[in-house]
Amino acid sequence: MKGGLVLAGGKSTRFGSNKALVRLGETPLIAHVVDIALNVADEVVVAIGRESSTGVYSKLLPKSVTVVKDRLRAKSPLVGILTGFQVMKSGYSVVLSCDSPFVKDDVLKLLFKRAVHSDAAVPRRANGDIEPLQSVYKVKSAIPAARLALEHQEFRVADMIKRLNRVTYVPVRDIKRLDSELVTFFNVNTQSNLRRAARQFITKR
Repeated sequence: MKGGLVLAGGKSTRFGSNKALVRLGETPLIAHVVDIALNVADEVVVAIGRESSTGVYSKLLPKSVTVVKDRLRAKSPLVGILTGFQVMKSGYSVVLSCDSPFVKDDVLKLLFKRAVHSDAAVPRRANGDIEPLQSVYKVKSAIPAARLALEHQEFRVADMIKRLNRVTYVPVRDIKRLDSELVTFFNVNTQSNLRRAARQFITKR
C-alpha cells in the first residue's frame, strides 16, 4: 500500500497568507497537490497546523483524504511528517509540500520504485543538495527517526534522514529524464512564484 502525505502546516511567512488555500486557477493550491498524490497513492493524508481548522480543509478535499492537526507545537515540516505518518497504514509514503502544484506522477512512481528495500528515496542534485519534501519514505522507519530528531530539538527533515539506515539518493539527472524542466521541485513561496505558477498553469492547460 502506497501513501501520500501533504504538508500544510507552515507559517507561509514569505507568502503573506495561508498559501495552501490560495487559488491557482479556480482550485486551491493544496487541492492541486492532493490530486497529484491521489494519482499515485492508495491513501492520502494532509497534515495542517495546530491552529488551523480541519473542517476548512475537509470541505475542499475529497472525502477519502484524511486531515490531521500537527501534534506538537513546534513549527517544522518534520512535525507534520511525524503526525501524518503516525496515522498512516501505508508501507511507503511520498511526502509533498502543499505549495508544489506541478509534481510529475512519473517522478513519484520512480521514487517509489527506488525506495524498495530502502528506508527512503531522496532526490539529490549534483552539488549535494537534497529535495526532502519530494521524497518517498518507509513509514515504519521514518517514525522513530523523526521522533528521535525532534527529541534532540532537531527540526530539519534532513535530521530525520540522517537517522535512517538505508537511504537511496536519486540523482536529479534521472528525474530530469521524466521532468525536463524539473517543475516537480517548483514551490510557491511568494506572490511572484504564484504569478509564475499561474502562467505555467495556463500553459499546462
